[in-house]
Parts: sequence; structure tokens; C-alpha cells
Amino acid sequence: MINKQELIYATAFIDAEGHIEFKTRLKKNGIGKIYPCKSIRVEVTNTEFKPIKDLHKFFNCGSISYPKRRLMKNGKLGKQQIKWSAGHRDCHRVMQMILPFQKSPLRIKTAKQIIQYYK
Repeated sequence: MINKQELIYATAFIDAEGHIEFKTRLKKNGIGKIYPCKSIRVEVTNTEFKPIKDLHKFFNCGSISYPKRRLMKNGKLGKQQIKWSAGHRDCHRVMQMILPFQKSPLRIKTAKQIIQYYK
């Protein structure tokens, strides 16, 4: 059973720190043919590991990665980040769960597009 409080927290965290993408891009296959390809994903990146691992555990989908540390202006390496991302069907399932609790109009529009695409 899904805990409503945790779902609201996860939705707020995705709204604040995450990225939801629904785009059509041109892709080239191995023989050079160019065709339209859908890019559907949700991802959240942060330097705090626990909230990201909790998202992965809560939604039980997607994957966790550790992006390469970036070089800052002062020449030092930035803090290590962690990224949770879910694509296509996993993203669709996450959008169905969080849509009722989203607040950002742009993210609501994108979530509805993803849900409609899979109907």
C-alpha cells in the first residue's frame, strides 16, 4: 500500500529538484536513416544521497547513477551528485502516481502528455 504522505513528499521533491521530459528528437540508426524518436523520462539529481535513494526505493523503478564530478571555477571538483532516472513505461507509471499532487503548471502539462501518449 502506498503511503500518501510519502507520495506527496516525492511529488514535491520531483517538482522542485527534478526534470520531466516528453520530446520528439531526430535519431540516426546504424545505416544513417534519420527518424523521429520519443524521449520520455523523469530524473532527479542532487548532492544529498538519501532522498534520491528513497525515491528509487519508493517508486521501485528506474536506475541510480553517479554523474562525473564537475570542475568548478576555482579549479576544485564539485560535490559528488546522485541521479535517479526512469524512462518510458516507468516514467508513465510515476506520472500516473504523482499527477494529482503536482503544483507546477508546466510539469502538470508534461505529465498529462506522457499519460496521454501511453493511452
